[in-house]
Amino acid sequence: MFRSRIFLFLFVCVLLVPQMTLKAAITISYGHRNSYGNAYNIPSDDFIVEAGGCFHSIPNSTAEANVNRYIKNNFQIAGSGYYIESSAIQETSGAIRVCSGVTDASLLVNTWFGGTITITADATIGIAQLAAVKDTYLTNLAAAEAVAGTARLTLRASDSSDTFFIVANNDSFTNPITIAGNGRTQIGKISDTSVTVYDQDSNSSTRLAVQTFTFDGSAGSLGSGAISIDGSSSLIFERTGNVTIANTISGAGKLSFKGDAVYTFSAANALTGLSNTNNKPIEIGADATVKVYGSNTQSSSNQKFTGSGNLIVGYNPESSSIQGYSAIASFSNFTGRLLLADGYRWNPGTSFNASYTLGAVDGGQIFLTTNENYNLTLYVEGMGKQGNEAFGAIRMTGQYNGSQMTNLGGTVYLTGDTRVSAANVSGIAGETHNLGMISAKILSEDTTNKAPLRICGLSYNGAYTQIVLTSSENDYGKTFIEGRGILQIGFNGTINNTAFDGTTGVLGSGDVVFTAVNGTTATTSDLGGKLLFARSNDYSIANAFQGAGSLEFTGGGNYALTNTNALTDFTGLLTIADGATLTLADQTVPAGVSFALNGGTLLGGATIQGAVTTDSASAVGTGLTFAQDLEINGAFLADLSDTTGPLLTSSGDLELVDGAAIRFMNEEGFGTGDSVVLM
Repeated sequence: MFRSRIFLFLFVCVLLVPQMTLKAAITISYGHRNSYGNAYNIPSDDFIVEAGGCFHSIPNSTAEANVNRYIKNNFQIAGSGYYIESSAIQETSGAIRVCSGVTDASLLVNTWFGGTITITADATIGIAQLAAVKDTYLTNLAAAEAVAGTARLTLRASDSSDTFFIVANNDSFTNPITIAGNGRTQIGKISDTSVTVYDQDSNSSTRLAVQTFTFDGSAGSLGSGAISIDGSSSLIFERTGNVTIANTISGAGKLSFKGDAVYTFSAANALTGLSNTNNKPIEIGADATVKVYGSNTQSSSNQKFTGSGNLIVGYNPESSSIQGYSAIASFSNFTGRLLLADGYRWNPGTSFNASYTLGAVDGGQIFLTTNENYNLTLYVEGMGKQGNEAFGAIRMTGQYNGSQMTNLGGTVYLTGDTRVSAANVSGIAGETHNLGMISAKILSEDTTNKAPLRICGLSYNGAYTQIVLTSSENDYGKTFIEGRGILQIGFNGTINNTAFDGTTGVLGSGDVVFTAVNGTTATTSDLGGKLLFARSNDYSIANAFQGAGSLEFTGGGNYALTNTNALTDFTGLLTIADGATLTLADQTVPAGVSFALNGGTLLGGATIQGAVTTDSASAVGTGLTFAQDLEINGAFLADLSDTTGPLLTSSGDLELVDGAAIRFMNEEGFGTGDSVVLM
């Protein structure tokens, strides 16, 4: 009876233990190198390669040449390769070593690892230096839990023509990596040529196509561990889209960025460990953008750059502090764009002359501090320094003294919504606005969806911004005038020993929008922004105006608002002064627009529903219709060449104030028998 109970107990236990199936594994131990000559004789088992052992993939006949070999096995690896201490044999070409017995350099043996390679200690994967070996594709990398984040993976490509391609995202891999040898490691791949990989038929030696891979650059990463590039090695990024790189990169090797991706380094001082001691500058390809964050140590004196892409240098998007930026030591061979971002500002000086161009994006700022002429080519966008300051991607701080002010010449390309300011550091006693001039032509880099220009409405020590535009080649989108900012078109006078005669200066092609500083459309409660036209010649204006602000036409120019909806969405005061003439296209001007003629002339065929005031030096012309009382203190200009209707229509009272005159404008004159009837 006792035995029966024991038997029953054991029997039940057997039934309750779940059955587990373990996949077979081949262990390659210390002092052993398992060589697999052709793909057809690689078992389907997993491999465990211990320190001192080596998995050796070496196709040894031309039958394997020009074929992409697919190795589907999973690996657990440790060590740097085949090692026998007693025989003084020490190889460093890898716990996994890829090479070939095919010595014809015109033939290729490319290898694709489709399984997961897990490191269990410091480990090396290598490509040996034989003629037919070219490319090795690695997909899934992992680390055993016990060594996660600590054990080092070395990728050693012996020959300069050999490349490791990392074609999958290994974001969870946190271990440090060394790029070694004379070859390359490339993260991502963009190619119009697909790759078909081959495996064996388990029942025969027939080669079978497993899968065809295409390369669009959408994948590829080496996780977040620190990467070190040995002096004779190269690390290449070739991706598309927005790519965040969590690694820091150091060493004396070559670092390159290709493809059209925007590469953002999320780690502070991500590149300061690169020494470039072997005259191997960081290369940024024409279509690539590289963005790095860091403190002032980001401008390491060891760094050198080449290429024609974009380098964006930021401080810290979470920081409110202001960081000056000193140039990285050598850009002598860099022909791309150096763009400041996220808390950096830079005064390039008036003698700036370099092979590269400057700019600001995402919180960076070009900082022009003196009453001098700057001649720069800039690529800019954004609201300026982040945190405590937002005075624009371009900030001018010189003090206008009647003959001098900060003047930015050259060409300014707007790459997005761009704020500019003339915010003086100390403010100007008794002045409400600080002036800065942009004589540069302002162009939208995107000529289809044109970027806008924004005049800063913030005050600094009580002084607001007044920007003067004097180029007639401006071609950008909308113009935003914020808060109490002023935009002036044209200038008559001498600035920094340069004469301006008031004949130049134009707006962009889009609407002019008066806004509050927060970007909402301005209302009468925050009325204060102004658009001041100071041209001395003819200027036809096709723009429409929106929001609450003020328009002033002065300088003696002959202005014409040709857009029939120019004032439909505008509220505020329109002033015509100092000998200027404004002609309105046929339109109904709403009652929210009032007119002040202070030595100016108003012409056209518009219907004006708002109030109109005149002075003794002003004039009102034929064809206008007024919905309110009109007092003419100056002159009524009667154009007798148009006899089809009344010269002046008013639904309110029309009064010619003492001293006012009626002046006839017909070319033939007013002769005997002609008459004027006032009705």
